[in-house]
Amino acid sequence: GIVRYGDKFGDEGLWEGSLFIFDDRMKVDFSKKAKVIGECEKCSSPTNQFYNCANKACHKLVLLCDACAQLDVSKGCGHTRTRYNNAELIG
Repeated sequence: GIVRYGDKFGDEGLWEGSLFIFDDRMKVDFSKKAKVIGECEKCSSPTNQFYNCANKACHKLVLLCDACAQLDVSKGCGHTRTRYNNAELIG
């Protein structure tokens, strides 16, 4: 898969940037010089750091630079929330 490809070729292959993964690490870089292709949701600075939205009711993962991740979020997040009924979740 993609991880084996990255381990073999690093940043010299066709892969660019970080690989999103579904555990606490959130991402894997195949080298220390991995290209940063993500943008901070708030200020558009380059970043590859995922954070959980600070609004506990939201649960979205967002790309944020370190500075914006530290900002006060008491005003709300502004993310669109999708509500599903059981039929949509099952089917």
